[in-house]
Amino acid sequence: MLDLKHPQTKWIFDAAHEGDAILGFAKLMTLLPPQRQQLLPRVARPIERLRRLNREHFDASSFIERAISDLEAGCKSIASLPSTESRLDGRGPCPVCGSAIKHLPEYYDMTYCGHCLKTIADARERLASSEGFGTSAI
Repeated sequence: MLDLKHPQTKWIFDAAHEGDAILGFAKLMTLLPPQRQQLLPRVARPIERLRRLNREHFDASSFIERAISDLEAGCKSIASLPSTESRLDGRGPCPVCGSAIKHLPEYYDMTYCGHCLKTIADARERLASSEGFGTSAI
């Protein structure tokens, strides 16, 4: 559990916010092939903010930097997936991998291809770990 009085708490919450933004863009990229390349520059902003947080508040951790680089590479990989069909409506299988689209319409951000999103799962887990930003404690 996160100690709200710990001096790093603000920065941990900031890292969680940036990580959530990246995840949101990655989810959209699994659904919107024509817009993937347009979304990629929007992913670059929170990636850079994570790098700045690492430099300024996490002693420029090489572990965190490697995880951020892997997350960035994973997002670029998702952006380059070969498909032209949108699945924003949540209907039908993923046109890239054939997996079922996760679709919970009552939640605005719960439509995505979980299989294609696995590309960034390991990097996100490392960033959330206690050796990373520690956001898993939230």
